[in-house]
Amino acid sequence: MEKNKNGHYELLNRAFVPSNWEQNLYGVYWIPSYPNLAKVFRSGLDAFIFTRFGKRKIPAKPLRTQKMANGKDIEHARTDENFATDVMIHVGGTYEVNGYDHLGGSLGCFAFISDDDIYSTPELAKKASDDDSYDDKTTNADWKKIADRIIKLSFEKKKELRILLDYRDESKNYYPKEVLSE
Repeated sequence: MEKNKNGHYELLNRAFVPSNWEQNLYGVYWIPSYPNLAKVFRSGLDAFIFTRFGKRKIPAKPLRTQKMANGKDIEHARTDENFATDVMIHVGGTYEVNGYDHLGGSLGCFAFISDDDIYSTPELAKKASDDDSYDDKTTNADWKKIADRIIKLSFEKKKELRILLDYRDESKNYYPKEVLSE
């Protein structure tokens, strides 16, 4: 997130969108601890990484931009705009690792956010930001419960994990007028 030349913040769309919605079934690798901060602290939170025919590089629509608002390259920019690498489902929202709270989203992944971190209107999100109440509960327990259930079902039934990504109309995306921060 950077300020543009008019002094307004800009968010860049880093969402993964399949190159072809008719090819929207993906294999999945389980990552038993993600995120790992500085490869020193293991989070104990699981993540799932998308694959296509066993490869982590999957066909994707090009991103709207490969640059920040200030013209600098985006960290972890795609080397080939038609492929995304390491697209995951992982913890998001406010989560805790090693005693520290983090507010996280994703850079092209799908982040799980618990109901406590989701607000039905921009006004309610702003109020939670102003009141500093958005981070009163972490996402950890809710995500762990879901991830553990997925893993248990997969291992108990000796089934490979698969993700069927539902179509979404990109023209209906919501773009906030204001970016909230702590």
